[in-house]
Amino acid sequence: MNKHEACPNCPSSDAYWVYPDGHGYCFSCKTVTRPSVKASVERAIQTKTLATGTSSPSAGLTTVIGTSGSAEAKLLDTSSWTSFLAPVAKAWLSKYGLTANEIKENDIYWDASSSGLVFVVDWLHCGDGGKVPSLIQTRSFSSSPNQPKYRTTGKKQDSKKIWGIRTPTLILCEDIVSAIKIGRTNSAKACLGTSLPSKILEISKNYAKIDVWLDPDKRLEALTMSNILKQFGIKSEPIFTKNDPKTDIL
Repeated sequence: MNKHEACPNCPSSDAYWVYPDGHGYCFSCKTVTRPSVKASVERAIQTKTLATGTSSPSAGLTTVIGTSGSAEAKLLDTSSWTSFLAPVAKAWLSKYGLTANEIKENDIYWDASSSGLVFVVDWLHCGDGGKVPSLIQTRSFSSSPNQPKYRTTGKKQDSKKIWGIRTPTLILCEDIVSAIKIGRTNSAKACLGTSLPSKILEISKNYAKIDVWLDPDKRLEALTMSNILKQFGIKSEPIFTKNDPKTDIL
């Protein structure tokens, strides 16, 4: 059932319609919003069809996410996520030349509770057609010295996520913004760090070569990763540039 409410982007008090799949449209200012993470999580909780277990409404807006391959799960609170990015986050993404479409297509959110930019890597699809995030990386903009710049939450070792267009060569990089930029012309995979993805041997079957392009201060790690790939019979070369991929690619 459709419902109308106040628009989050203009003064209208009732021109904003929310549709059953969670997306919204304002007939006043023409704003279109994606289905919210909040709505997807609510649907998942109601139907209790999360593949990793069940949850009750009393759990609130949370996603059940496995930790480090164990049977245990921890709760990821998504209630403070929004697709309306804070100015500091918009400026940071703009610095690297990401377009509005790239931001929308790559599931990037702002987490107001942690002052962080959330990149959803993988989704868990639910029985009712909804989905909830199962692997994310957060780039913090908090002023707290105890807050790491990047934080990964979820089962990274299970991810087979590939960014960009299909090419014979896959390029491994550190972060998601770099993967998005490389993905404009190549297949790319963000390692979410400087170690080879756990599924790399399985992924390698789809590519003739896998090159490694890390940030310039990680040359040794790039060389090591490339050498390990060669030991498994995978063609590979490290890519060394003055700047990191997200800065080097226009």
